[in-house]
Amino acid sequence: MPEMDGDEATRIIRAREAELHLPRLTIIALIAHAMQGARDDCLAAGMDGYLTKPLREAAFTAMLDRQFGTQ
Repeated sequence: MPEMDGDEATRIIRAREAELHLPRLTIIALIAHAMQGARDDCLAAGMDGYLTKPLREAAFTAMLDRQFGTQ
């Protein structure tokens, strides 16, 4: 993103949710490649999960099931 990265955007969203007593949105990162520590960085920023590119259907549906119980 040109003005901020996903970690910062997530922190802002989480702070606003807390400030305004809003329900928690599900935030899942889609990152270009799995770098060392990327998962921990995403979770530390307040994201609920992450997926790597290229996005695979099996990983995508598994994430949806974990987050929303779609299966």
